[in-house]
Amino acid sequence: MTHDYVTSREQYVVVGHLVVAETFDGQRTYVYRNGLLPEDTVPAQVRQLLAEGFIRPVGGGR
Repeated sequence: MTHDYVTSREQYVVVGHLVVAETFDGQRTYVYRNGLLPEDTVPAQVRQLLAEGFIRPVGGGR
């Protein structure tokens, strides 16, 4: 199974005050406003953060 987020290597920037990103290895990373989400953030969390407006693709797409 492949995930669009993983294969596209798109980067996301945090637009909320803070998000806690969970990576595939189970680590949690605090990412503050204007910080980049780790590339290995769990795809389901990326989708949820996008839907809630806490992150956006770098470059302002979508």
